[in-house]
Amino acid sequence: MWFMKLSVGILAVGSLYWDKTCSRNSWRKSRLISTSEPVVIAPIRYGRRSQSRANTFTMVFSKGAAPGRARVFRCQHPIASADDLIGEAEQLWTAERKCSISDGHISATWGCVALLIRPGLELPQQFLDDWAGRVSGSPDYGRVLQTADEGTLVNGRGLLEIDWPEPIDPPYPIDLDLLLATATCPCLLGSPPRYPTPAEIADAWGQNPQQIGYFIENRANSICTFQDEEILAHLKEHFPALYNSCHNC
Repeated sequence: MWFMKLSVGILAVGSLYWDKTCSRNSWRKSRLISTSEPVVIAPIRYGRRSQSRANTFTMVFSKGAAPGRARVFRCQHPIASADDLIGEAEQLWTAERKCSISDGHISATWGCVALLIRPGLELPQQFLDDWAGRVSGSPDYGRVLQTADEGTLVNGRGLLEIDWPEPIDPPYPIDLDLLLATATCPCLLGSPPRYPTPAEIADAWGQNPQQIGYFIENRANSICTFQDEEILAHLKEHFPALYNSCHNC
């Protein structure tokens, strides 16, 4: 019989961390500990065109991306079973959908919730099988594009195939056993498929300047990518008013 209690956290990028909508505020207050959210290294970039943000780009995990900076929340409740973990995943997905009530899903055509396991942690096979069984029952699960040289981001057993995040601020190991994260689908361009360039990302905000707040809020909350400086340089040259609104963030 397995009686271990595991600590769980959320690897957060983009607006999941800072968005003030009622549903996300409620999720953070009811499910997470918000007294400290360390900054960590994670492979992220701007790559998904968001219809809700006028087709400007939002953040995605990308195995080929140079290190960026993300945040980690600690969940309030430790877990003792795969069912507990699935419950946290469903609540995370509800927050991603900006809803207050779970629909029982952890994925859709645009992304999915995946699991990271702390290196060296040995989990019971039944626990891993139960999680894998849950994701295999979702028809849209795990179909997160990457470029040909990146390989698989989310595998068939629901695991996010990136390194365990390294802490930056504060520079102490992440004291958690498991992390849940939302992997969203990028919009790859051209042939062969590629991610958007910093210029294309900046141009999208230039054409929809009301959406630049996404970039500003990310940087204000120490969530950034390796592309940020090139994005700022393009804004400065081609959209100086937008640059002035965000270059000090």
